[in-house]
Amino acid sequence: AEWIGRHCPDTKVTVCRPFRTGIHSIWERLHTCDVIHVLESEEWLSGHDYRKYREMFKTLSELSDRLLPSLETMQFIMSKVDYINLFKAHNIPHVPTFVLSRPLHSNSMEKAIQDLIQWLDQLSPVPVRIVSKPSHSGTRSHLHHWHVEKLRSQAENLKFVQYLRRLLVTIEKPYVLVQPYFEQLAKEEYRHYFVGRKFVSCLHTTWLNHEDESTVKLKCVPVTDSKLLAETCPLAEKVVKLLPMDSGMYRVDLFRHKDSPGGWSVNEVEMVDASLMPEDQPEGGNVVEVLAEHLATLRPSRMPCKPRLPVVDRIYAVDMSHEQWAKVQVALKTALK
Repeated sequence: AEWIGRHCPDTKVTVCRPFRTGIHSIWERLHTCDVIHVLESEEWLSGHDYRKYREMFKTLSELSDRLLPSLETMQFIMSKVDYINLFKAHNIPHVPTFVLSRPLHSNSMEKAIQDLIQWLDQLSPVPVRIVSKPSHSGTRSHLHHWHVEKLRSQAENLKFVQYLRRLLVTIEKPYVLVQPYFEQLAKEEYRHYFVGRKFVSCLHTTWLNHEDESTVKLKCVPVTDSKLLAETCPLAEKVVKLLPMDSGMYRVDLFRHKDSPGGWSVNEVEMVDASLMPEDQPEGGNVVEVLAEHLATLRPSRMPCKPRLPVVDRIYAVDMSHEQWAKVQVALKTALK
């Protein structure tokens, strides 16, 4: 905001913090804006309860013709499912992913669990551990590790099914993603930052005490090794070229994967909440200034992408009975045999 104010004197910039004051307290100001850039949503989405996402998308839909990124793009990236399907269509190496959708029928979860175990059995090698995480989430919220062998036990079986019920029904997540556990990915990532589809910086992130999600800490080190960046940037750039154009920034997270072409795979993509703090960037870097310059000229797209989920999501899961969830436990135990 300060950079735009100094370099674009004809542009008036207002910084809005709706979580602290309530969206309706700044409603009139928002309606006077020509362009509204959504740069951070973590505060609004405390706890990453999907009911908060529903509220955010419904509220902002009245301003949709002025939003950047568009609500369609936000839904496309936040669901994770849309860009994973994009990776599959364009042969982008990424973490193998099985998607469990919210149950819309009383018997849909039983079939989904059977399909999940069959999918795991077809992976090579068959994973000893798996990772589950919901769509529309962040900061490793609700991410969980599971030992496949232990899911045969009554206690772990029940814990897994209750986890799914809480995410898909109680806090209304549309999807839970299940992936094989990669030791290398659990330890580190390389986060590539793009502004206006141009590469601006890379951070090497290391998860400290990564076995325990409740106490995990992140260490970030700027990457300046040109030889390493020559390895990683082509894949990250290929990803960004496929993504919707109306986001001012993207972050593409890669990890070393010896079985992938080129030795690298994609883990995730972020846009809002992508952590561009200057202290995490290379010394002398000007990422915030580059972003500000780009935002000053970026305008809403008239050709938004088409996400799998509706922007204003009025679809709700069926909360099955205790007996029906017990059948899901049986389906899991039977499939694991």
